[in-house]
Amino acid sequence: MNIKQTLTYGLAALTLALTPARAAPPQPNAQGRICLPPAELERVCRENYCPPAPDCPSKVAAPRIPRSKCADHYKESTGVGICLHTDDAERLSSLEGVILEKGPDNLCPWGGNYHCYELDVEKVKEYVDRPVDRVVEKRVEVKVTDPATQQSLEEARRRIKELEGRKPTSTPVYVVTPQKPGNEVTVDFGGLANVTADDVTDAANIRVGYHHALGKYFLLGVEGMFLLGKDSTKQSFSNGQELLPDGNRKSWTDTTSTERDGFSGGVGGVLGVRVPFVELDDGTQFYVHADGGLYALFGKVSGDKKRTTDLSLPDGTVFMGPKTISEPQPKEIEVMLGVMAGLGVGVRLPLGGYPDSPAFIGNAGVQYLFIRGKDNPHYVGGKLGMGLEF
Repeated sequence: MNIKQTLTYGLAALTLALTPARAAPPQPNAQGRICLPPAELERVCRENYCPPAPDCPSKVAAPRIPRSKCADHYKESTGVGICLHTDDAERLSSLEGVILEKGPDNLCPWGGNYHCYELDVEKVKEYVDRPVDRVVEKRVEVKVTDPATQQSLEEARRRIKELEGRKPTSTPVYVVTPQKPGNEVTVDFGGLANVTADDVTDAANIRVGYHHALGKYFLLGVEGMFLLGKDSTKQSFSNGQELLPDGNRKSWTDTTSTERDGFSGGVGGVLGVRVPFVELDDGTQFYVHADGGLYALFGKVSGDKKRTTDLSLPDGTVFMGPKTISEPQPKEIEVMLGVMAGLGVGVRLPLGGYPDSPAFIGNAGVQYLFIRGKDNPHYVGGKLGMGLEF
């Protein structure tokens, strides 16, 4: 931090110390309302808030602005952003060596009597001893007539000299501003019913995901999905017959069984849309959301092939059999393609007390799932979800 910046920050601190104490504006209660007699409410709204707002009689006021907005606006500048009463700003601007420039509107709380200013000090350089181009800096002296103010200024100068005498080991001071959450982790629980099977089968599904915000309304993420249902067995039959040379007849029945485990899981990509329809002052949001995803699901499938054979005389009398030969098939991994779509409503509850703080999110809705490769079933059902936005 150079000498000019040190002096600027010192003068800013001094300005705050010398600013006359003013009564703090009334604070809203837990419901965001100010408890005052109706006759005084309009005056408080006009003096302490910026337009517009629904809680004042004339609806011309709004929630207060954090004073950090003024400091943040000038954080890249050599000066210091500070909220000042217009009387204090006029007094400071008359001091020699002080640069006070009025900043943009709506960066300070407390209404029209306060404004954001950039506070800086002049720094004059004169070039002397030109053969060696040595630079000599002159500091501008700030003179005031008020004894108390002069004493405080002298104390500030003494403190600045102490800081200049130290080695430059101090680290820059950064203003940390809260960042809008852009990531979230979620867990969804749902129940599904197979609406295409003759005997309707039920299943449960769990989705665990990570999502990243794309702009204000869109989310892109990756999810793991797990399905839990009943083991299923599907059988198919085929019959055959052959006339033997001796006149007897050979008959057989082939039975093919396919068994699938009721548990399967996989991963997929998801795109979601979340649109708020109610927003409260504390950042609470009620929203509608829609999402869709494409999943690669993995399950286990096994099978069994059987042939039952018998021999009969020309008149149909069975004289040998039935005889059954079985060929079990080992379990294999089956890859299936899943398509998921959902629609519902939800709520976002900030955990830090301001709109852009990390938040708990919850939702409820309906979902649809189609699986290609597992008898092509169509599932519909409901879901409940929760997550953390950070």
